[in-house]
Amino acid sequence: GVPEERVAVVYGGVDPAFRPLDDRAAAEAFRRRKGLPERFVLSVLSLSPRKNIPGLLRAFAIFARSSGLPQHLVIAGKSYGADGPLREAAGLGIAGRFRFIDYVRDEELVLLYNAADLFVFPSFYEGFGLPPLEALACGCPVAAARAGSLPEVLGDSARYFDPADDAEMADTIERAIRAGAGGAARSRGIARAAGFTWERAAAETMDLYERLL
Repeated sequence: GVPEERVAVVYGGVDPAFRPLDDRAAAEAFRRRKGLPERFVLSVLSLSPRKNIPGLLRAFAIFARSSGLPQHLVIAGKSYGADGPLREAAGLGIAGRFRFIDYVRDEELVLLYNAADLFVFPSFYEGFGLPPLEALACGCPVAAARAGSLPEVLGDSARYFDPADDAEMADTIERAIRAGAGGAARSRGIARAAGFTWERAAAETMDLYERLL
């Protein structure tokens, strides 16, 4: 019920450390050190129900059965309570193609985004959605839920799916992988992420304060 003219939106920023790496050997060395598969789909998620990990696992199981593609699924996040997703993956028959790795620091997260074939963000709700922007900044293609703020933030730089539709999510994952990180799409994603800076956030916050005062 708040009038629209009384609402100001100031977006957060993406740390400039998130970027495409010229030295692919660093990402490869990190992948091997972590024991990660050569080809994988990545998601960076907490275990909150709104992050929709069960839906992602079900969608990946459909993808694994029907696509004929070799990718594994890697979820990075704080691993306490990860027994649930691991049991779900086993029940879906994808235990051999699923890895849950513990929280990774930003400098390692850059390597992880650069090593992934695709970043998937299946949340039912997000107030902003920083991880898919970080992935775009690293040149990684993104498939995201058509929910919350994600279409507003990611624009035409991501492929979208209904987070409650496992089959649509699986199909979107497959289509995104087959499309790959083409030059135009990659450049569009990097440019989209480049528009979200802390300098811009600071300037817009100062402008808001000045208008209010």
